Amino acid sequence: MKRPSVGVFLLCFMIFMALAMACNSKIATPVSSPDQISEKDVLLKINTDKDIYTQGEIIHVTGSAENISAKKIEVSAAYEFAPVYIYLNTNSKFGFPLYDQIYKIPPTIMPLIESRQLEPHSTVIKTVIWDQVIGYNNQQVPEGTYQFTCGITLGNINNSSRKDLSISSEISIVCPPGWITMEQAKIIALDLLEVKSWQETHSGNSVIKKENGTYYVLEMSQWKNISPEFTSSERNTPLSLINYKYWMPDVKMLAEDGKWTIRMGTRLGLSPHYVRIRIDPVTKAIVETLFSDSPL
Repeated sequence: MKRPSVGVFLLCFMIFMALAMACNSKIATPVSSPDQISEKDVLLKINTDKDIYTQGEIIHVTGSAENISAKKIEVSAAYEFAPVYIYLNTNSKFGFPLYDQIYKIPPTIMPLIESRQLEPHSTVIKTVIWDQVIGYNNQQVPEGTYQFTCGITLGNINNSSRKDLSISSEISIVCPPGWITMEQAKIIALDLLEVKSWQETHSGNSVIKKENGTYYVLEMSQWKNISPEFTSSERNTPLSLINYKYWMPDVKMLAEDGKWTIRMGTRLGLSPHYVRIRIDPVTKAIVETLFSDSPL
């Protein structure tokens, strides 16, 4: 029997290595490989639809818990999370919870309300979405690495023998190719003459005054006595040191509809109280500058 030549072996080896490299390439794979952990009877997994996202993209995170045993397993379930929960890791003790839809005002998190049984060899799957906004103020997160955690509570929540099983996975958020960065867009927006003027008339000495020992702040176009809010030491403080509390309106940024959107708003000063600037991230051109009495 004729043995394969060295060239054939070499060709096979090269094909094998090419396939191996393709399988291990996270960038080339549209769906990230799930991270997983097994705790005796439960296999927990978490994965995202990819590993690298550009700012403004919607991110999908899927977590699953599989009962790999031949018996039923009790798990604790909570409203909106039952029984697998997924959250974004933040500096907060409990992280930022994620849901299967984007809420303008996130629902109130209800207490744990029941126990459930995972049937033998059954799997529960939960997919949530994140719009790259942390908190409830529509603020786009900057470039960087972000971590999600998927978890499940084994046993009854009221039982001290319960066990919390969790696993984490990371993704990267980058500025879209060819775009100016979020900070560069912010600088362009704040450098507009009409925006500078609006900021000056809605902050600092323009919105606070002192008359006959009484402090007033201009709120929603009306002067309001704010002396009762001050401590005795603050009442003896020069006005220039007090107005830091009323210094600059909030600046919120978002990547939406292929543009950088910068929003500012404040209750202080005279009308208008809100402004929105939209910038083409490629040409740096100002697409829109809009002032309004209502949130934009």
